[in-house]
Amino acid sequence: MNSDKKKIIGDLLFWSQIIFGTAFGLGQSLRMLVSVQGVSISMIVFTWLAMLVNLHLVLSAHRVQRSRATLQTVVVFLQAVAVYTTLTVIILSHGKWDLNDTVTATSVGIGLVAILAVCLRRKLTYADPIVRCWFAICMRCAPILLMAYKIHCVGGSGFSGTMMLVVHPLTLSRVGQIWLTVREAGWDRNRRGAFIAVLGDEMAWMAVTVAWLWWCINS
Repeated sequence: MNSDKKKIIGDLLFWSQIIFGTAFGLGQSLRMLVSVQGVSISMIVFTWLAMLVNLHLVLSAHRVQRSRATLQTVVVFLQAVAVYTTLTVIILSHGKWDLNDTVTATSVGIGLVAILAVCLRRKLTYADPIVRCWFAICMRCAPILLMAYKIHCVGGSGFSGTMMLVVHPLTLSRVGQIWLTVREAGWDRNRRGAFIAVLGDEMAWMAVTVAWLWWCINS
């Protein structure tokens, strides 16, 4: 693939993520001001933390080998952090902690302790991108999967149709953007960690989509 084609594809992926991310953030923020049914406080907070970890990963990748694609990826995750900061403020002011949140927090806590134990045994530190990747997956995927179960139990009116429509194009665009940086700069541990973390994100959101669609059909 020549440089002009890479630039065009990279720009398309970048602007797709910015547009989908804006729609995701606005749609879900406005919806949560009306209803937070099915939305998990713990999921929003842990996702905010996971996005900070992902931002750290892509920033590290950009420092290792700077390029237009990696800079665009940094901007995308800056937007994601901003979106989830807004959602965190809303859910903390409108939501209530429940049993699902307790189970989620406990599960994430156990997962993080297990990761730390493995890191200590293998003498790995948080500076290792793959370690940060597993931290991000633990804080992101487990809460999303448990939120899917919450939607099944209590309903999902707290999710906007706009958000559910764009979440998969958004995450898949992120996968494509990171893959483009891999093609451009190589399969280093920073890019590998970011790629695995975002791919796990997409797989977890599939479960939420199924639960939400099932609720819509039966409500």
